[in-house]
Amino acid sequence: MKVLEVIKQGGAAFKDVLPPMAILCVFNCISAFVMLMLIGLNPTPDKIAEIAGPMVIVFLLMMLTWIFIEGGLFSSVLSVLKTGSLNMGEFISNCSKYFLRLLGLNIIGGLITILFWIVGAFLTGIFIAFGGGDNIFFNIIGGIVLLLTLIAVAIVAMPILISQYFTVINNIGVRDSLARSFSFIKKYFWKTVGVFFLLAICIFVVSFFVNMIASLLGNAIQGMGAAAISIILTSLVNGAIGVFSATCIMIYLLGIIQSEEQPAAAE
Repeated sequence: MKVLEVIKQGGAAFKDVLPPMAILCVFNCISAFVMLMLIGLNPTPDKIAEIAGPMVIVFLLMMLTWIFIEGGLFSSVLSVLKTGSLNMGEFISNCSKYFLRLLGLNIIGGLITILFWIVGAFLTGIFIAFGGGDNIFFNIIGGIVLLLTLIAVAIVAMPILISQYFTVINNIGVRDSLARSFSFIKKYFWKTVGVFFLLAICIFVVSFFVNMIASLLGNAIQGMGAAAISIILTSLVNGAIGVFSATCIMIYLLGIIQSEEQPAAAE
């Protein structure tokens, strides 16, 4: 399946997964309003430092809730693509079914990402320090190291992300899903990069226009009203983006799996 075909089919299937999107939008909206109530409008650095502890707790709870929702979302998308039907009655049970496995994969992904960033930042700092911060040559080398770190994080993040889908597609554990994912990336690296790159472009374009609209509304409506409108708008868009991305990635993976199974069945 070609990369553009993945995006096209993702858009076509999008309308069939609107119920999970509604759950995602509600979650985004509640999360944003909780953070707004916590930090207020235009918080000062002192205010942010004062509530840093509660913010970390709320952020962790949000992350755990999002990981919990992922299981239901991925299962819903998989059901629509394979059977053409969606049973929202199984949404919560699927959330629970895959929660611990998805949590483990997210923790592994987070630790690996942090490790890469620490090493990259350390090496970047060393090169910049060699030039005293004013040497163009060492600053360029430091920038290159930082760029390579970003690329390395993206490359490692792809199999970690895809492993979450394989967990649901094949109903397998953390170790098996990681092994399946890394094997998949090794075989279809550039095609996978193409899918993620095109998705990133779509997300960037949509986010750009939404932020522009939110900014215009903020200039027209001041105070809490502007914040509320911005939260609702971005929650809807982010929910749509999340479901659209999950649908496209699931279509891509299922397409590859089916193409691999067809020759085996013919034999």
